Amino acid sequence: MSTQQPTLDDCIESLRLHIRSLQRTGLRFDTVNKHSGPAARLESLREQSTNCKRCQLCKSRTNVVFGEGNEQARLMFVGDAPDSTSDTQGRPFAGESGQLLIRIIEAIKLQRDQVYLTSVVKCLAPQSEPADASIEACLPFLQQEIEIIQPEIICALGPLATRALQDSELQSKRPRGKMYQMGSILVMPTHHPELLLRRPELKNETWIDVQIIQRELESGTKHRQ
Repeated sequence: MSTQQPTLDDCIESLRLHIRSLQRTGLRFDTVNKHSGPAARLESLREQSTNCKRCQLCKSRTNVVFGEGNEQARLMFVGDAPDSTSDTQGRPFAGESGQLLIRIIEAIKLQRDQVYLTSVVKCLAPQSEPADASIEACLPFLQQEIEIIQPEIICALGPLATRALQDSELQSKRPRGKMYQMGSILVMPTHHPELLLRRPELKNETWIDVQIIQRELESGTKHRQ
């Protein structure tokens, strides 16, 4: 007895279900490759992060807060995790600490749309600080953002961002205010603006740090090739 041959629609549906099952294991089928422009690559990465379920924070978030800004920025700011305002709006540094950060950026003669703002963890953490599992789960997103944008300087806001960016084999903690080299990128650890709201006396230290960043950017010694 002859069996009925599957139609083209049947084959497409079978393939679609197979791909979906593979994606549940974490396998990606991205249509954007490294030869695409930074905007397209960032958008692809953003779409990947939207449905992320790599850690427990996916259960309590309102929005995934992906990075935002100029995809060709020379300067990138990396915070720790979104606050409640950013979680609601889906934008990084949308709250009061973000407003302070924008004033700091403007003080070194830049605008928000000239830099790139992101965080180590992309979801609101119910605790005061994200768990190590959440940091580890989110770190590949940050690493890819850095790879795509290739900033000249990264300003690490707070100890969590500083720790996430530094070499895992490095035992000593990178001190605030001491710029160091990470491959071809300069990294400046400084205070998180949230801390500055609680301890205004530390603002002068951050101002000194960002002035060093400003001088590096204005020196013309690290222009893109």
